[in-house]
Amino acid sequence: MAGAKPHLGRYSRGPLKAAFAAIDIYLRPIVIGARIDRIREQTIKMKKVLVGHGEAKLAIETAMFDIFGKSSGLSIADLLGGRVRDTIPLSFSIADPDFDADMRRMQHMVPEGNRIFKVKTGVKSHKEDVAHLEAMRKAFGDEIDLRIDYNQALQPFGAIATLHDVDQFKPTFIEQPVPHDCLTAMASFTADLDTPILADESCFDARDLMEIIRLQAADAISVKLMKTGGILDAQGLMAIAAAARVPGYGELSGRVGSRLQRGPSLSRRRRASRSDANSICRITC
Repeated sequence: MAGAKPHLGRYSRGPLKAAFAAIDIYLRPIVIGARIDRIREQTIKMKKVLVGHGEAKLAIETAMFDIFGKSSGLSIADLLGGRVRDTIPLSFSIADPDFDADMRRMQHMVPEGNRIFKVKTGVKSHKEDVAHLEAMRKAFGDEIDLRIDYNQALQPFGAIATLHDVDQFKPTFIEQPVPHDCLTAMASFTADLDTPILADESCFDARDLMEIIRLQAADAISVKLMKTGGILDAQGLMAIAAAARVPGYGELSGRVGSRLQRGPSLSRRRRASRSDANSICRITC
């Protein structure tokens, strides 16, 4: 079986070669000859023979859903219980090193109905980040929905002053401002700021989520299939989050020319998000 493997980057807990080895050496023996209609049983077996390597397990699970769906004439969303939504809003990332180029794109996109923009911060100076946020609010006002993503760029000491500066622009959320293991700092931001804090790299699995809930270290979590290791585990994660009243932000990132596969991978994640009523879904470009 061949699955659609997502792009590996900062969200991976291992290199690409490790994911390939996990499939080729450890997962192949238990996959060959497996019943295609017993996907959950197969995911349990994969957990027993291999710790971690969510990307590899996701590839296997995806292939099984793909084959089972095609053989039964059902979409993945149908196999998961059916859709709860028919459309998913588009979010566009403001991440071009040339900010003026991003502003020109927004000048075209906003009149066409695009409203959600995630701004990648922490790469340039804080002064530049603030200037860019100010320029976007000045140009488009409250017509746009701004989100801020630091990708762990800040250090806990002094981060609160930086976050207060961006808080004034009323973003929908601030994503992962500090390194993934700095949950005490995340909890202090969650308590101190008006803007909700979104945990991304801090939340891979149920254990991570339980600790976030215990410490009140985030207002919401980002759920990515390559982090959870599969659609079924992502649904399990969302069940815990829903019980704790912690919203989940389902995200698919992609851009023209990237290594993200636009066929089965895009379809798989859209269908998984459409079948989970507790997720806040965004397709990010």
